[in-house]
Amino acid sequence: MSVIIVSVVLLGLALSGSTIAFFTRFNGLDRESYAEAQSLARSCADQALLQLAQNYAYTASHHRVFWGTDSCSIDSVTALNATVTVMTSAKYGNSYATYATTTVVAY
Repeated sequence: MSVIIVSVVLLGLALSGSTIAFFTRFNGLDRESYAEAQSLARSCADQALLQLAQNYAYTASHHRVFWGTDSCSIDSVTALNATVTVMTSAKYGNSYATYATTTVVAY
C-alpha cells in the first residue's frame, strides 16, 4: 500500500514539474514576441522621423510600413513648433506594442 502512495505522490510531482516547464517555455516565447513587437514599433518611429526630415509637412494617420513579412503602423505624427510627437504600434505573434516619442527638431 505504501508503494502505491509513494508512486502516486512521485507521479504527481513529475506531472507538476513538466507542466511548469511547458508553460515557462511559452512565457519565454511571449516575451520574445513582445520584444520583437517593440522593435517593430521603434523602427516605425524611426521611419516617420526620416520621412519628416525629408519633408517637414509630412503627416501620417495609420500609415502601414512593411519590413519583409512584418509590419507596423505610424498612428500619428504631430508637429507643433519645433516639437514632433510620433505615435506608432506593432503586432508580432500574439504581442502588441505601442511606442511614443517626442523629438525637438533643429532647423
